[in-house]
Amino acid sequence: MAYRPSAGRNQKGSSAPEEANLVPIMNVFLTIIPFLLMMIVVGQVALLALNFEGSASGGGGEGEGSGGGGDERNIEVIIVVKAQPNPGFLVKVTYDGKDIEDYPKTYANFRELDQGLKDLRNHPTRGQVLKDVTDIGILPEADVLYGVLLQTIDVSKTNGFSGVRYQEYFEGII
Repeated sequence: MAYRPSAGRNQKGSSAPEEANLVPIMNVFLTIIPFLLMMIVVGQVALLALNFEGSASGGGGEGEGSGGGGDERNIEVIIVVKAQPNPGFLVKVTYDGKDIEDYPKTYANFRELDQGLKDLRNHPTRGQVLKDVTDIGILPEADVLYGVLLQTIDVSKTNGFSGVRYQEYFEGII
């Protein structure tokens, strides 16, 4: 009795193996990656908003006096961030509600602002008064870009002002 040859033995490698269809998985990654990047930015903004609440440690409260009495200092440092057409920074320092001599001062860019805050901290007489002040108020005008606001906060923190308070700008502040 003769049997027919098996079909598998007669097949030759006539077709190449099929490649996987990568289009659906690429589409998934093209939607997930931008979403994850967006969530990182949202998370950073939320953390930044937590820093704007202000800190519990006062910038010039008790414990600063030299020897016992009720010497409580009310020192406030404010940076007004100006928008276009005349961008820049205006630093205002008040002591018990009165402007300190030579202030407010204007600075045209971040380098000048950084140097101005360093000079304020290292001033022979004012530096002693401001050495324990850690709070600073940031008042951006309405059209200030977010990146400029963040760089202003960074410059403030590098100069020892760790308690950054965000305040609303109003026309009569200066």
